[in-house]
Amino acid sequence: FLARHKVGPGPADPEKMPYYLLIVGDPEKIPYRFQYQLDVQYAVGRIYFDDEDPDKYEKYRLYAESVVAAETGKVSRNRNATFFGVRNSADQATQLSADNLIKPLAELMAKDQPNWTVQSFLREEATKGKLGQLLGGSETPSLLFTATHGMGFDNGHPLQLRHQGGLICQEWPGPLEWGKKPFIEDFYFSCDDVSDNAQLQGLIAFHFACYGAGTPKFDEFAHRDAFGTRATIAPNAFIARLPQRLIGHPEGGALA
Repeated sequence: FLARHKVGPGPADPEKMPYYLLIVGDPEKIPYRFQYQLDVQYAVGRIYFDDEDPDKYEKYRLYAESVVAAETGKVSRNRNATFFGVRNSADQATQLSADNLIKPLAELMAKDQPNWTVQSFLREEATKGKLGQLLGGSETPSLLFTATHGMGFDNGHPLQLRHQGGLICQEWPGPLEWGKKPFIEDFYFSCDDVSDNAQLQGLIAFHFACYGAGTPKFDEFAHRDAFGTRATIAPNAFIARLPQRLIGHPEGGALA
């Protein structure tokens, strides 16, 4: 790919190929690993709506129109940045991300960007209901940064393709109280929780969560296996449905 564009390894040369690149395609056809490697030197994004989706071309059109509307000033949001940090009981991962990622990031942005309004929702405030208000509801900001667990399902589970990467919220009681019981939908925010009248235009959402953007077919953590085996974790590589819903929303989608 690089040779075809007459560029080699090393820093990007925008005279030959742009620094900002957008992949439009299925991760089965244009693999995630290609994206990872390209991302070493370039700023790479991806957009894809499933081929079997009868409205896929309409969603591409809506997304393009949303970007143009934002870039031409037809749609704009106030300079509001919101940081959403779940801190589940007896769960070290979310406790670390809330205390050492979300909190200092919000403080840094408030100091660095005095013209922005910065707010944080942590611990008991980081509920599914609040996230619904931030993703198309009355409190939708220009920038939303969330740090949570992402839902993961076994290969072939009936909810895997639709809900994998859904954002686990404060309603989950934590591993000690809940144990190994199956998660219920009250605990996490998925594509099905984005309302049909959500107002998302102008929003950039950054979801720090496992499978938050998508899922590869094979486990990327083969080094944890004694034999280096890449287990099959999904029937095929796929894009998470929540960002697809946010970007391709019928009322106009998020920017990213």
